[in-house]
Amino acid sequence: MKKLFIVLCIVLSAAGCGKRGRLDVPPNAAYPRQYPAPRNPAAAKQSAPKQEPQAPSSILDLNKTLAEQAE
Repeated sequence: MKKLFIVLCIVLSAAGCGKRGRLDVPPNAAYPRQYPAPRNPAAAKQSAPKQEPQAPSSILDLNKTLAEQAE
């Protein structure tokens, strides 16, 4: 009885795997494409990383920054 229960659990688990029906290509997908993606140094130079503003070191600096922004 125990073996039957284990086999039944395995069969039901395997029956629920996968997608039913046809697999569709997502919209705006660029398939097929080359892996790994080719390197493009010109594109890397164009997009410079944005510098994040420095975090205030104390509550006084924070208050000062907020007061300047309010003006």
